[in-house]
Amino acid sequence: MTIKTIGGIMKRRALLIGNTGGLDGIGVDIKHTARFLMSSRGGQWYSSEITTLMDPSKKLATETIARIRAEKPDYTFFLFTGHGSHYGQTELCVNDKETILESDLNGMGDRQLSIFDCCRVERPLVKATNESYRSIAMDSMDATRDRYGMRIMQAAKYHAKLYACSVNEFSYDTPDGAMYLSNLLRAAASFPVGYSTVSVEEAHATAREKTIAAAARDGKKQTPAASQAKLPRDMQLILSIK
Repeated sequence: MTIKTIGGIMKRRALLIGNTGGLDGIGVDIKHTARFLMSSRGGQWYSSEITTLMDPSKKLATETIARIRAEKPDYTFFLFTGHGSHYGQTELCVNDKETILESDLNGMGDRQLSIFDCCRVERPLVKATNESYRSIAMDSMDATRDRYGMRIMQAAKYHAKLYACSVNEFSYDTPDGAMYLSNLLRAAASFPVGYSTVSVEEAHATAREKTIAAAARDGKKQTPAASQAKLPRDMQLILSIK
């Protein structure tokens, strides 16, 4: 297998969509995720590779998705944070009146990670409140971008989907950010012994456990879920690198 790495040749695109809908933490989620991606730990993405849409029209959202798909990136990172519901599949409220479907995001890259931090009950719902969010410390090191690119290209071509909650559950939010997403970004800083990366699978498992526990302490239920390929660790997508 040939891996493109020199000079950051790997073509990467990130799309971050937020539906504020009265939720103060949504802007924080987007800001922290973009900062994470541009950090050394997150792979040193360039700002030009990251598209942020806040409360976009459905037309703009679908056009942006189509543009990224047409660019045929080697790796696509997608985040939606905001209101959502579920009817056969997860529906994402891109603004107060329009929705897109999770299937609309398929095929945006050879390798793709999609994070859906929204409610998944079978009716429109408003997110609720829970624990505070702390962004992880970020650092910078130029060589990391190439190492990150090499590791992503080493992964099999598949689409990993991470959901902040299970079907018919709420995803809880605070003015400082979302419970699951904050746990996921913190998990990205917890490297397994002997490894210099945190896989998507590992980060989700850690965030899932912490989110379930935090929700239970507050008398709530939130069970993060995932759809991932059953692959050996060296063929899995990674969330972070050091």
